[in-house]
Amino acid sequence: MKFSLREKIALFLAQIALRMLGEESSSAAGLLASKLAPSLFASLLDAYDDGPIIVTGTNGKSTTSGLLAHILESNGSSLAHNKLGANLLSGLLTTLIRSQGKATSTLLEVDEATLRQVTRARAASIILVTNFFRDQLDRFGEINNTVDLVQAGIEAGLSGTLILNIDDPYVARLKAPKLFTYSLEPRLDQANQSLDAVSELGYCALCGSELVYARRWLGQLGDYKCPACSFTKAEPDLLGRFDGSQLELVFGGKSFSLPLALPGLFNAYNQLAACAGALALGLSLESLKAVQTYKPLFGRSELVRYLGRELRLCLIKNPIGASETLKMVSNDPRARFLVIVNDNYADGRDVSWLWDADFEQTSQLAGSVLAAGSRGADLAIRLDYAGHKNIQLFRDYKQALRALVEESDPSENLYVLPTYTALLALRKSWEF
Repeated sequence: MKFSLREKIALFLAQIALRMLGEESSSAAGLLASKLAPSLFASLLDAYDDGPIIVTGTNGKSTTSGLLAHILESNGSSLAHNKLGANLLSGLLTTLIRSQGKATSTLLEVDEATLRQVTRARAASIILVTNFFRDQLDRFGEINNTVDLVQAGIEAGLSGTLILNIDDPYVARLKAPKLFTYSLEPRLDQANQSLDAVSELGYCALCGSELVYARRWLGQLGDYKCPACSFTKAEPDLLGRFDGSQLELVFGGKSFSLPLALPGLFNAYNQLAACAGALALGLSLESLKAVQTYKPLFGRSELVRYLGRELRLCLIKNPIGASETLKMVSNDPRARFLVIVNDNYADGRDVSWLWDADFEQTSQLAGSVLAAGSRGADLAIRLDYAGHKNIQLFRDYKQALRALVEESDPSENLYVLPTYTALLALRKSWEF
């Protein structure tokens, strides 16, 4: 690949920045390079034989792309992958700079609003879409706008397959010449069908009518059809049956069972999506066994140690994802937890989503709940309205983290639920 003089200078300076900033720097080098040579991103993508494999959608991008990367690398692939989750253009460029000459393919987790910038630079070989939930309303607005952003990204450049989670009627709206679809069938006791459960309204892609559901199990995800026209959920190419610990895959007339790599219904979706990506790329069912050795990415249900105690870190960022994480916590009678909510740009300035998240389901847990972050006071008010009787509010998340460990009983299981920039601050400030 030949680079222009400007691109060579930008690449050289960015590589120096990477050496100075270390492995934990996810965006700074790319931001510098993009200012010096805006064309460098496209030039680096063009150095690969195939277009990038892209994972996008509201929830599960990092875990899905992490699982897919692990499957592909376990089966011989060498990938440039933004495993730290920096999915805006600066983070993607940093990944390509760091991986230059070290990888043969690219697997990129991409922010929905950034997708069109990426596919304009180089047509994707695969785009995998996980789901669409209300998220960062100050950036994206309502769900229809996010769907339109992703469709525009698909139309800007996709040379291969579009992989869709058709349990989500918003995802099922997306169009491309070549589709691969997947669907999850959770056992009844794993599906949240309560009338009080956090959900989104699903609307028909053809006539706009509100959809009706035979079963609904996560937000607007479920078995749906339009009462006014022919729109209904199609039969998937890949079906996953989930019983709480095992994921049975049904594909091409064959059945294959895998243990769940990470806990929870939302992680069953992430694992199924990664398997769909691998199968669409031509891998065999047998090759999917690699998920059994997967280690979670930082903050995505990851187990870490601090002050001699084990903690589970679970990123939260919107009502549906937070509610599913809180459901996991509420199912642990020995749980004690800390929630850290910031409102920086990467978190989303609008924290009204706290009132849609189901904090009520954890109100019966014994012990106190700890609140911190730049919007910790708002969080504490939300917890109070949810029925929590013992709320500790901290200005400093470091003090909150120490209190979680030091004031807990050794038999309690500790959870930390941070928003995105709080998660990054934890990683930079503490040795786990």
